[in-house]
Amino acid sequence: MGRRNGRHPMESCVVLSVCAVSLLLTGCGGAAPIYPTTPDEVALLQPASSGHFLPPQRRYVHPALRQRIGRSRRPAGPARARRTPRPRRSTQLQRKRHKRSDSQAKSRQTRSRIPSRQTALLGQQRVEAATELLGTAGLKERAFVDHVLHAVGAPISVARQRPYAGALWHSLRNRRVRQPRPGDLVFFRNTMDLNGNGRPDDGVTWVAVVERVDGRRVLFVGQRAGKVRRMSLSRSRPRVVRTDGQVLNTRLVQWPRESRPRTAGQCFAGFARP
Repeated sequence: MGRRNGRHPMESCVVLSVCAVSLLLTGCGGAAPIYPTTPDEVALLQPASSGHFLPPQRRYVHPALRQRIGRSRRPAGPARARRTPRPRRSTQLQRKRHKRSDSQAKSRQTRSRIPSRQTALLGQQRVEAATELLGTAGLKERAFVDHVLHAVGAPISVARQRPYAGALWHSLRNRRVRQPRPGDLVFFRNTMDLNGNGRPDDGVTWVAVVERVDGRRVLFVGQRAGKVRRMSLSRSRPRVVRTDGQVLNTRLVQWPRESRPRTAGQCFAGFARP
């Protein structure tokens, strides 16, 4: 075969085939979507539920569910014993217990705020027994406190081999209070050198009886220096002895290595209600 118009016949066939393919892809009207040409491709790309193409979407899974799914896919280990659920209590029983606890809390608050008549009466009797001995000389501390406790018929037995004040403070460990009332016991530490080493490391060493609470100070009666005396204590200002013509703290002890004597506020240990 010869050349026609300066071209080889095979070249013209190639040009015609390229034009035909471009017409099929682009169409006659310009830009158009590309559709598959075989029925198999149509069945694969277009689902039967929708008439248009939808790309495959990934299903969203919450992180907590992912962990559960991952655990479920793990190989099964030894079987764990399941815990038996506790039986639920009835609501009526719970309400009864709540009522009991509320009533107990209210009774405790009233007991702590308002002293009972019997407690106030016993305290007043102890105060009268202590003030009767004011000025008495030659009376020891143990005899004085025993007399006060026997006046109301409530003696407290403590060990003889231990110091009396320390043993009494230990026996009343569950009866200690913060706010004193007349008739309570007041305890002091390091008021005397019991071990003889010249240092204030002897613990609770002295006990007295509260007479009354007068504003910032507490007046108490105790045996000191061989005589029953009335003394004063101030917890808010423990180092002050006198102010405005009023005694706040009574001087109790002078230690060898200290320049000033210790007051009742500095030696104060606590209150207890027998």
